[in-house]
Amino acid sequence: MASYSQDIVIDVDRLNKTEVFGVSIRWGNLTKAIGKVVLQSKIVQGVILAQSHHTTTTLLLNEDESGLLETDIGKMLRRLFPAVIRYAHDDEERLAYLRKTVDPEEHGNGDRHCMAALLGQPSIPLVLQGSTPVLGRWQSVLFFDLDAEGRHTRRVTIHVQGDGRLLVFFGRLKNAFFSLWRKSSRVRDEENFRPHTVQN
Repeated sequence: MASYSQDIVIDVDRLNKTEVFGVSIRWGNLTKAIGKVVLQSKIVQGVILAQSHHTTTTLLLNEDESGLLETDIGKMLRRLFPAVIRYAHDDEERLAYLRKTVDPEEHGNGDRHCMAALLGQPSIPLVLQGSTPVLGRWQSVLFFDLDAEGRHTRRVTIHVQGDGRLLVFFGRLKNAFFSLWRKSSRVRDEENFRPHTVQN
């Protein structure tokens, strides 16, 4: 079994952007980029895992449709996570400490973490058959960045694991051989183990 991993570096400024009720969302369709990684892997069948490295980003398997992405998702998120609620993640003491020790630009984004937790997952597994991710007719692998302000790039790792073309060919050949062997064994067994009458 072979495995292959590659990072997709996402330029945040090139993602689609929408703002609905104060929710700024950036998103992009990663399906083609994942397909390119799969082709580079030379793996034909197996499993693909796409994983984001950021806590306010998420991966979602859904339809790449403008009404859904530009309006509906933002409205849903703002209804569920109003800006007027105080989020414990945005505690001023905690933020002051982070600004001093980690990042002077650290800001309150508790609502964005909650949105990411609800909207999708940090990783998505996909079945790989014939060098192609198995997706439904309207499905795409969508990347959402719910807290992109001040960030320039995001990263998603694509890991592909399975069998390459040669292994698939030899696996099929092996299966055909054993199938024939089992059939011939069954015929031999039937001939050798027929009930015999014993004569005294």
